[in-house]
Amino acid sequence: MTSLRAAAAPRATLIAYLTVLPVGAIILIPSLVFLFWTFRGEPAPELPPAGKEP
Repeated sequence: MTSLRAAAAPRATLIAYLTVLPVGAIILIPSLVFLFWTFRGEPAPELPPAGKEP
């Protein structure tokens, strides 16, 4: 029967993964916050609703 330790990735791979994961999160999370903030769906107050003539 194989053990969990035998199925795991090599130690160097795990160290690289755990090092790069927080760096990617530092880049990704603020980018997603900015994206959702930009397209949050609130209309600009100075623009009339679509389809209405001024």
